[in-house]
Amino acid sequence: MIIFLWLNSVIEYATVVLMLDKSKHSILSPYIYTLKNNGASDEEIIELLSRVYNFGDPNDLMLIAKAAKSCGVIDLAKMIMLLVGEILEG
Repeated sequence: MIIFLWLNSVIEYATVVLMLDKSKHSILSPYIYTLKNNGASDEEIIELLSRVYNFGDPNDLMLIAKAAKSCGVIDLAKMIMLLVGEILEG
């Protein structure tokens, strides 16, 4: 129970910080890592990130892909890069 409350607090704090400055790699990468290592699926992470990032903006998506890659969440980084490719082709 304590871990759940702690994780929820971390998510809320990180979300607020990222809303203020979504380019904060020092927050985004650990945010993704923490979510993934606590059982969040890539889809759940994307849903949370969509509160901050515009998934129709390749620049926002590149921030997410770089952060995911740097913390070892490679499948999420690949998924995001596919979205970038679709936007740029479309």
